[in-house]
Amino acid sequence: MKFNTILFVKKFLQLFYYIALSLIFNQQSFALNLESEGEREKLIGNNARKINKNLKNNLTTFSLIGNYQSDYNSKSYEIGTRIFCKKPQYNLNIDISHSNDWADTGTGKKKVILAKKSELYDAQITSKILILQSPYYITTYNRGIYDDLSTYYYDSRHAIGFGKILNDIIEVDLSIGKRYSKNFESATLLAPSFRLNWQINDLQFLNRSYFFTNKKISDSESISTIRYYINKNLAIELNHNIDKRRYIDKKQIVNRVARKIQIGTTYRF
Repeated sequence: MKFNTILFVKKFLQLFYYIALSLIFNQQSFALNLESEGEREKLIGNNARKINKNLKNNLTTFSLIGNYQSDYNSKSYEIGTRIFCKKPQYNLNIDISHSNDWADTGTGKKKVILAKKSELYDAQITSKILILQSPYYITTYNRGIYDDLSTYYYDSRHAIGFGKILNDIIEVDLSIGKRYSKNFESATLLAPSFRLNWQINDLQFLNRSYFFTNKKISDSESISTIRYYINKNLAIELNHNIDKRRYIDKKQIVNRVARKIQIGTTYRF
């Protein structure tokens, strides 16, 4: 009997999603909001770039970043490097950074000038891999942070997901993973995401959405754009972003919703 790769992938995905739902509804999760939505969005953001099966030349970019900030009672700096590799079968992102923060603490005789508050090391590797010549792909995410001046000391999270490309217009995927920290209990995370890139004549519709949850903490964000090309170089666009967060802060459940609408123009050289 001939092996059917597409059928095997479909059955595997069904089993994967069943396990994902079982894990997320049968686990104890963090009771604290330890990180911002921007940090959690990295699970989805780096895999937003589409895999281009028709890519003729491999692409590799390497960049160095650095910034320094200071005011009357604090200062901070960050240095890091970013590597991005794009090939017909996969995308690979590597981000490594190091940062320090100082700030005045205490008052009166107990005041300390520019005490070190944080010394953070952060390494992240994400990838998006096409499964053979099928419309299915795998996403991976690994991130580790270490700060011996923090309450968590170290924090690592690892996730793997599967998705499907529909007519080169829509991408849908689901990632499940685990997060470990020295001073907090481990947590299972679940993160489905959706991306749309659809163009009709001179009108283009774009959307990137994700939902992140580990039972007691959840984030969801949807970024939508409608773009109209006046000519081949100039376009006007309308952006609508909505961000919803739910977490526990000092034993109180916090629900927060933020919305942003922008109108602008884009010019292509």
